[in-house]
Amino acid sequence: MPTKERLTLEQLQATPVFGDLTQRQQKLVETFIATNGDRIASVLAAYSVKTPSSARILAYEYFSSPRVIAAIAAYFQTSPLESFKAEVRKAYRNSKLSVAQIEALKLHAVLNGWHITAFKDLYDVTPKLTKKVAAAQKAALETPASRIPPGCKPVRDAAGELKGYMDLENRFVGLATVEVVR
Repeated sequence: MPTKERLTLEQLQATPVFGDLTQRQQKLVETFIATNGDRIASVLAAYSVKTPSSARILAYEYFSSPRVIAAIAAYFQTSPLESFKAEVRKAYRNSKLSVAQIEALKLHAVLNGWHITAFKDLYDVTPKLTKKVAAAQKAALETPASRIPPGCKPVRDAAGELKGYMDLENRFVGLATVEVVR
């Protein structure tokens, strides 16, 4: 498979994704490129870190920022879809994945026009992710205040009673009604 040419630092600095970075994040990415991918040297150059061991630990946090990931992906000319797939792979390994994070990933895919067929190589992780989604949705429904997922529009009848909601794909989801038998 042919490798793509990388952008020059000047070309990267002219991109919108680089402009979205804070000054420290820009310094982090610039040093990362100048040092041929040395994350520890990048953290030491961009942030007030005293020891390389502290920089190693902080590198995980700083290099997991979506803005930094986007800038590095632009430098390497990685497609946005491939970067997103990497985010999904990372998400399914996260034991504390929330409904909001799942909805954000779904929204990101919808906004980019990606359909499930674009993720054929992720099918092996779908069952694991589906179990996490189901568990998170069940937990959300167990508390009355969170019966409507974030970003969804509640649907009420003429009397004002909550009947369901419109999900992010504009589909109606009805809420179960519970009758108390005495």
